[in-house]
Amino acid sequence: MSRDLQKAFHEVEGILARFPRECSVNYFNNKKDLKVAYVKPKVIKNGIGSYEACDNYMLIDNRYGIEVIFHELFHMAFNNRNTLLNQINAFNKDTLIANGISVLKVSENSHMEFWALNEAFVQYLANKCEGALNCYDDITLLTEILIAIHGEDILCYPLTSDYAGFVSDKRFYDIKSFAHNIDSLEAELESFEKLLKSKWYYEDPELQERIYSIRSNKIKTLYLKILNNLYAEYVNAKEKKISPNEFNYMIDRMILSGMSRFFDIDEYACKFTDSRIVLLKSAIDMESNKRVRKK
Repeated sequence: MSRDLQKAFHEVEGILARFPRECSVNYFNNKKDLKVAYVKPKVIKNGIGSYEACDNYMLIDNRYGIEVIFHELFHMAFNNRNTLLNQINAFNKDTLIANGISVLKVSENSHMEFWALNEAFVQYLANKCEGALNCYDDITLLTEILIAIHGEDILCYPLTSDYAGFVSDKRFYDIKSFAHNIDSLEAELESFEKLLKSKWYYEDPELQERIYSIRSNKIKTLYLKILNNLYAEYVNAKEKKISPNEFNYMIDRMILSGMSRFFDIDEYACKFTDSRIVLLKSAIDMESNKRVRKK
């Protein structure tokens, strides 16, 4: 066993120890016969690491090490392999193939749901490891706010591969809407990055401007929808884990980091005022004032 892998096991197991024992079952079951291989650059499509859930093996780009292993080990921790294989063997049009809280809905238009949120939960945990590679910044920052509102124990759902429990948890106001918008934003951001790297995009300046406007407007709309989702989650949460000031600080951090690429300050202020967010923010301010008066 490599020194990097040994250290990664130790770090990840320390984080898992903070959760109830059942949250480590997947991890330790998979660890027994995990296979790890370091491969040449570009062998892994669209990434620098991957974890194959069915066969329980991990591929790591040989230019990297422990900073990528953390992320893939948490993917392993989300994987209930017996359940996954049973779902695949019972394959039919009504099958839900789950991994963590992401599911493949098998139908005429088979599609993954909650895949970006699942990735963000993985990265949130990986970021707690010393030396982790910080990926998926925008999506992870938005997901951190959701976790801050409801508490880290919502991570027990992906760690036990409990999709059904996650979507039915009454603490959430509308988790399906939040997850759908997170999935859509991640897909749009990925597509946007590919667009910016394509040669044809720069050949016609007029077309370039038109395409940029259409694509960036889609992304702006999704950011605002997700902020609305988060305000709704906060206002309607019965047991908030953070204060209004802490919540607003996290929102402001998100605006200044991820969203600032697509919004200038004046434009954001205009859209912020015109959206439902402002009503929800007022509700938070009212609640904060009530608490102050009680003191």
